[in-house]
Amino acid sequence: MIPHYETSLRISSRSKINFARNNFDDGINELNNALKIQPELPLIWDELEKAYLSVFFKRIQGQFMTHFYPLICLKSL
Repeated sequence: MIPHYETSLRISSRSKINFARNNFDDGINELNNALKIQPELPLIWDELEKAYLSVFFKRIQGQFMTHFYPLICLKSL
């Protein structure tokens, strides 16, 4: 069981590297792979939850900046 534990932690740390590089899809895929190895590890579940929330808010912010921000700037003129 120890090798699986080390492997799942190593995979979850690779996901953090992907998130730091703004490569969210690969980071989430790495966390999903870590869950396949050891689904009962709470650390991986916490990281996956944070990742999904982070991606969600970044996409919402991106939509705001592309769709609504120009309208706000025009309205202020």
